[in-house]
Amino acid sequence: GEMEKKPKPPVKTREGDQKSKTGVYVYVRVRPLLKLERLKKNVTHLEGLKLTSDLPESGQVVALEAPRPIGGFDGVFGEKENNVSVFKHAFLPRLSTVMKGGTASLFCYGYTGAGKTHTVFGSDSAKEIGLYRLAADELLGKITKENDTNPDLQKNPLMLQITVAEVYNDVVFDLLG
Repeated sequence: GEMEKKPKPPVKTREGDQKSKTGVYVYVRVRPLLKLERLKKNVTHLEGLKLTSDLPESGQVVALEAPRPIGGFDGVFGEKENNVSVFKHAFLPRLSTVMKGGTASLFCYGYTGAGKTHTVFGSDSAKEIGLYRLAADELLGKITKENDTNPDLQKNPLMLQITVAEVYNDVVFDLLG
């Protein structure tokens, strides 16, 4: 007879996360409706859709109580999640690659007004730091600690190179240049 093929277990990373085969992770973040949107009658509201990004034992962010499953994403963040929560669950685990000499990219996509700028840069009015700043703070702290404690790095210390770009109407803008 034929040998029964057993599925390979997922590659485990830190604390139960499953490693993506492509290295690409896709998350959805639902933002709360703006005041103006709540006043409009033609705004689509998804009745019965309650989202949470509480991490169950599997280590994945999940959508709960949805009328139908939301698939194809590594996680869904509900409208009550803040940038720190999004950073800790979606991007912080990727920074270990950077500390090993690799790269990590954070890419946000959505319509105008979807919350991309708030997510990556934060908001002074909401007193919320963006994911770019959270990532830079985390990496610079690790780099400083490594440079200060590793004598081999005194002559050639670790450095961080960052590129921040925006693609708008098929034109790429260097936001740091």
